[in-house]
Amino acid sequence: MKKNKELLSVHCSYFGDNFGDTLFAVEMVRFLLNQGIERDSIVLPFSSTRALEQSGVHKSGLLNFLVSKKVIFAGGGYFGEPESKKLLWNLRFLKRHGLVILGSLLLNKKIIVSGVGVGPISLRFNRYLIRKLFNKASKVIVRDPESFLYCKDVLKITNCKLGSDPIISTAIEKKVQSQVSQQKTIGVHLPMLKDSDELYAMAKELSVLQKNNDINYIVFLDFYKPSFNNIIEHHLNEKNVKFDKFSYDGTSSLEVLLSKLDGVITTKLHVGIVSTSLSIPAFSLYVHSKTPKYYKLIEKSSWCKKFTDYQYGDFGSFFDSVLDGERVCIPKDVVNKSLVNYVEISSWLKK
Repeated sequence: MKKNKELLSVHCSYFGDNFGDTLFAVEMVRFLLNQGIERDSIVLPFSSTRALEQSGVHKSGLLNFLVSKKVIFAGGGYFGEPESKKLLWNLRFLKRHGLVILGSLLLNKKIIVSGVGVGPISLRFNRYLIRKLFNKASKVIVRDPESFLYCKDVLKITNCKLGSDPIISTAIEKKVQSQVSQQKTIGVHLPMLKDSDELYAMAKELSVLQKNNDINYIVFLDFYKPSFNNIIEHHLNEKNVKFDKFSYDGTSSLEVLLSKLDGVITTKLHVGIVSTSLSIPAFSLYVHSKTPKYYKLIEKSSWCKKFTDYQYGDFGSFFDSVLDGERVCIPKDVVNKSLVNYVEISSWLKK
């Protein structure tokens, strides 16, 4: 007798092939399979083809979503707007997530929200939609104290629980013993769309640090776009910096790369989360306000700086830590809160 014939939809920000967003889909599907949910019962309603392929899910589309009995709103920062272009973000939120939210509410689906960052939301209608969704959900697990307070004080949500990012615990599961070597390899992940004085200064500092130390760089992206012009490469070449290149082809290969590095410089939250969960030091030059919340949780705020606030010399103490062989240890409380997401979903699936 087959189990779990009813369809279950998993929704997140899976519209392209961005490492962090795709990883949420991949890891949630892996968890559901381990819980005994059949692969053919899982739906990623509006997922990109690449996210479907990497998660091994065969079902997507509006019809499969409509007949799903349950919906998991999986992790990510899609319930919180960035500091700039807020109106554009809010309109995109409606397009990407509004239909799933409305469909879940109108069709009275069973809902759980897990591992999300929440707030701020400036558009009143979007706040209304999110409040309705969260109140309907069996449980809302947020990934940082700021999101918890936003749910409690602004959205007036009573069924909210404080967790941490679910990717922390799944990355820790994959941790392997590192190999100690004299030469240090540092990943450089600075995929900016526009050139800037900051990028020029970063390349200059990376050049000086390489000349003074036994360092190898690997420049990489965390999304699939073969035509992308990675500006930092041009600056590094101009300064005769030696580096290797890594071509992103999916979450698994990037996780393997990160596990082999001695340190990482990144603009993206989940490159930092996976790296530090694997005990690899990661310096964040963030472009979204969600990132400092994580570095505060793991007590590494000194490794987190807004991209536009960077000044020449900011890498110095971080490189000292890498050269000294420092490893990151995620606080036990943060790891336990990450596991809360899976405990709550496991319980919800049995209802």
